[in-house]
Amino acid sequence: MKTGLIIQGPLFSPGFGPYEFQSDGSFEKSWIAYDCVENIQGIIKVAQNLFDVIVISTWANPTYTDFLENLQNCNGVEIVLLNESERLQELHQLGMHKYHQIETLRAGASKLEELGCEVVAKVRTDHSINLEVLYKHVERHKGKNKNSLGVPNINLFELDRLTDFYFVGRTSVIVGMCDYYLSSPELCPDPHRDYFLKFLTFLSSDDFLVDKIRNFKSSFIRDFNCIFVWTHYFYPLSAGLFKTFFWRGRRVNHRLNGWIRWFHTFHSSHNFVSSWKFPLNLFAILSVREIKRPTIRFSSAILFRLYRKKSHRLL
Repeated sequence: MKTGLIIQGPLFSPGFGPYEFQSDGSFEKSWIAYDCVENIQGIIKVAQNLFDVIVISTWANPTYTDFLENLQNCNGVEIVLLNESERLQELHQLGMHKYHQIETLRAGASKLEELGCEVVAKVRTDHSINLEVLYKHVERHKGKNKNSLGVPNINLFELDRLTDFYFVGRTSVIVGMCDYYLSSPELCPDPHRDYFLKFLTFLSSDDFLVDKIRNFKSSFIRDFNCIFVWTHYFYPLSAGLFKTFFWRGRRVNHRLNGWIRWFHTFHSSHNFVSSWKFPLNLFAILSVREIKRPTIRFSSAILFRLYRKKSHRLL
């Protein structure tokens, strides 16, 4: 199977960097006007020795014309330039940036599909990770369920949110997933929950499952169904990969509390799990074994809630 890498996003990326730990134990993040050129060049230099094809899917920007022309001369590198539609500009003004990422992801995946790449990874222009480790996940994905997506981590306290830093999946699935996302109505203003729900709708073709996660008031029922989702449609990539992650030139800080759990702030939405180990063997239950018996999933949901309660006491 041919493999491809999508580098998607803007060439100039102003915004906040990751949270950084201060000497007094507090957390701060700073505004960074990040030029992505050197980062993209670094990604290409390594990726050319790993992936069959690299696609840069970005927005047209006259400031970077020379840079893009030089990239077109690189072996195995394709450029896809997009122009913002009026609809995207309106959404951007409303603070809805999530559609920009899906547009560039779709364009990059479509190009790789045309070039015969069956399994792909996607990273962002303002992100950097260990590509050798990412490529190993691409190779492993060839043996996984076709309708599944490898993602950075599990959000421990909100199982129905999807982290979008990088993905691994089948090219045709990512194209279809993006097409569905762009053509269907928004399910949630929160982009990470919207990604989870709409990607899941496409991957599972099970509107009832999505409805149970979206609308059930019982957090236990929601967790129960999310555990099923994390064993069949989404799965976390390795902790070793996540630990190499840089955002806008800054390392994403993490703390290790002995149970392989990283967090940027003490807010629940920033508590992540990304590891092959987990207390009570829960990680094995959630992502390694194919759980088909409801009784086992039910037990897993109970164990998960007990662990989450204990984790809150530790923070």
